[in-house]
Amino acid sequence: MDIFETQKYVWQYDNLKTKYSSFFQKEKRTSTTRKLTMGTVVLVICLAILFSNAWSMEGGGMVVCLTSLTTFIIYPIAVHHIKKTSYSRDCTSKEIAAAYKKHGNEITALKVQIDEISENLKRSDLPAQYHYSFAVNWMVKAIYSKRADTLKEVINLYEEYLQKERHNLAITEAIKSIDIIYY
Repeated sequence: MDIFETQKYVWQYDNLKTKYSSFFQKEKRTSTTRKLTMGTVVLVICLAILFSNAWSMEGGGMVVCLTSLTTFIIYPIAVHHIKKTSYSRDCTSKEIAAAYKKHGNEITALKVQIDEISENLKRSDLPAQYHYSFAVNWMVKAIYSKRADTLKEVINLYEEYLQKERHNLAITEAIKSIDIIYY
């Protein structure tokens, strides 16, 4: 299989993997929203209890201040943290089970298609470490622009490109660390 056919399969593979993971991402968002809603309800109930008791006690102003601090400062920070960490974490087994319960047939069909494309990619002349969109697209552009004629040449050009990028990144990081130290 040549690199152009490999490119077609890599694109299909990427699209299917995106669709596949979207089912689980939706369930993760739903789970996070459910947790935030429950937390908000508990906070509202606690605030109602505190406010009702605060006015009948001496020093009630202090309770109102602490309650306001919790409501307007701490709670929004906690919500932001929960949302941020929910995007970076993996799906829990409950979320995966819920996604399969809702979309089991679609997920299974996508999994079959992904496995078929993976088998086709194994027959490619391009080594597996380059089976991702950026690498294949870069190599195809290099072939179209006549920078390489063979697969071996295009792989070597791509490796040189990666080495230059790593070198540039190291220089950028060094400059940033110098800026931090001196400024």
